[in-house]
Amino acid sequence: MRSRLGRNVMLGIGGALVALAVTVGRGEHSSVKSSVGAVALATPVTTKVTEEMLPPARRPAADPNAVLLLEKMERRGDRYVAPMSDGRTAVLTIDPRLQESAEKVLDMAKAPRGAIVVTDPDGRVLALAGRRTLDPRGGKDGVVDRSLALQAWAPAASIFKVVSAAAMVEAGARGNDRVCFHGGVRSVMESNLTDSKKDRRCENLSYGLAHSQNAIIAKVAHQRLAPDNVVDIASRFGFGKPLPFAAPAVFGTATIPTEKGVPFGRTVAGFDGVTP
Repeated sequence: MRSRLGRNVMLGIGGALVALAVTVGRGEHSSVKSSVGAVALATPVTTKVTEEMLPPARRPAADPNAVLLLEKMERRGDRYVAPMSDGRTAVLTIDPRLQESAEKVLDMAKAPRGAIVVTDPDGRVLALAGRRTLDPRGGKDGVVDRSLALQAWAPAASIFKVVSAAAMVEAGARGNDRVCFHGGVRSVMESNLTDSKKDRRCENLSYGLAHSQNAIIAKVAHQRLAPDNVVDIASRFGFGKPLPFAAPAVFGTATIPTEKGVPFGRTVAGFDGVTP
């Protein structure tokens, strides 16, 4: 009886010790886990921020019908930029050196109004300059007005002589064709259209084109061309047709008289009815 009681007491004490050991073990394990968790929360996490993690920058929405405001272009460093009507900024193909040269030429000319546009054969605009004076006679006190380079405000003049000469060549004229003439420095008169006793000087057609000699161009056109010939060649040169261009611009027109005479002669020489 005594032996059984002792064994029961020993078992009870042993069970209590095991329970205590388990309890202590669980407590220690829990304490360790809590300590680790506390350290993890207290330690800052270092993460490298990349551009992909940032919100996208707010940019003006592109308008497919937006136009380039070239009259407001300005130089920034080694390039020119201009605003667009939808708020974006365009980097231009303008060459700063050519632009500076064009503006200097206009300043030296001191004309009431003047414009220069320089283009590359591939279509890039390399210079676009305009200048005007308040004095209708011109002068040194001029202001920049690039809109003059985007408007058709002056006669095509010598530019249209290239069109007329091309029509003459198609009609059989040659550059070395000899033409006798008089006058024609600043105008075309009826006496310039046919052979006259006043014709005291003779040059060839190439000279007439190179020197923009109005009497030579008008006379050869009167002798060799019909108005329809000039209408056709002007259209092929692009007169009266819009060109693909990002900025608002007025393009050249050609209104050719339907009959020969002084008005026709003045038109083929670039005076009337044609704008660049």
